[in-house]
Amino acid sequence: MKFLKKDCTNSPGQKSQAALEYMMVASIALLMLVPVVLDGWQSTAQLGTNINFQKARSAASQMADAAKTVYFQGTPSVMTINVAFPENIILANVSGKELYFKMKIKDSSTDIVEFFDFNVTGNLSNVSGMHEIYLEALPNVVNITQVS
Repeated sequence: MKFLKKDCTNSPGQKSQAALEYMMVASIALLMLVPVVLDGWQSTAQLGTNINFQKARSAASQMADAAKTVYFQGTPSVMTINVAFPENIILANVSGKELYFKMKIKDSSTDIVEFFDFNVTGNLSNVSGMHEIYLEALPNVVNITQVS
């Protein structure tokens, strides 16, 4: 006995069911991908924040090292250094016995401070980019001033 098999693969109902199944599989795959993309995006933002913080620490450390060198060499010692200021510096201050940066990190701020055993004075801007810093030993104080 021979059975005749009717080919139903071309019927509109089966085509739409197959298309719907493909759409379901694709949408589930995309939904599984969303958390991975969001996590990557947040990690990248956090990495950028960490890099800016480390750049500010490096800038403060460079200026502190140069100020100590100039101070211990004594009056009339001078030095010019190039320092890169990162983005998000709210305040840059040199006074008393400290060099102080205040940085914005997300919705809060953090402080970066370098302390000295001697008095420092000067004027720094908070603009990001490369800056030329002039350091001069004066009697009992080191002047730290931004040239450009």
